[in-house]
Amino acid sequence: LALKNLGHIGRLGAWSEMAALKNCVSITFVNTSGFGILMAPHGGTDRRLSANPIAIGVPIENNDYLVLDMATSIIAEGKIKVAKNKKIKLPEEYLLDGYGNPTNDPEKFYSEPLGSIIPFGGHKGFGLAFMVDILSGSLTGGNSSHPENQNAHTVINNTLAIIIDIENIVSNQYLQDDVNRLTQWVKDSPKAKGFNEILLPGEIEKRTKNERLKEGIPLDDQTILDLKIIAEKVGMKNVEEEIKSLLNLS
Repeated sequence: LALKNLGHIGRLGAWSEMAALKNCVSITFVNTSGFGILMAPHGGTDRRLSANPIAIGVPIENNDYLVLDMATSIIAEGKIKVAKNKKIKLPEEYLLDGYGNPTNDPEKFYSEPLGSIIPFGGHKGFGLAFMVDILSGSLTGGNSSHPENQNAHTVINNTLAIIIDIENIVSNQYLQDDVNRLTQWVKDSPKAKGFNEILLPGEIEKRTKNERLKEGIPLDDQTILDLKIIAEKVGMKNVEEEIKSLLNLS
């Protein structure tokens, strides 16, 4: 399934979840067609690619699913913005400043000259990011992440999705049983120092979702202020109280 010139499609893993609930395996690639360029190539010093995420979803027993949803950059920009708002450093040197020097300071990502994010896994992450750009941008006809195209200054997503009907290959029962065996085998590995358990793709996100549904979404002061300013521009009153009520915050 090749789609081009879309608006922002949101969290990529959500589409994998929907496919899994229809008993399909999915592999999805996305680029931004020249807008939202954030990541330096391995060995480069400035922004040349977007975060170019990939998502893989597999249905499992009990109407559940495993979903890998990840950017090919070592960190998502949203986490950089959160660190900037909280005025804290990143845990590692995930960024390059505008002069190509490694840094853990989120301020330098947004300061002129703009900084960039490095790919995860060095040359391997960069290689995957580059191929994602080709599959989702060039192959769909929606353009890759070079700035010399008509959509370079617009939020445009291009997507290539591979959807697999399991029953055309193996039985559902076989897939579930084999995934269960693999899961048990992997989770039974002796734990490294500092680890209490081995988590599968998507397990942290599921736990976080359940926690947020129960306890609300924590927001830093800067984000609340930003929401308040936007809300007041469209005529909302008592904005901070409304935000806290909606997010179940005390």
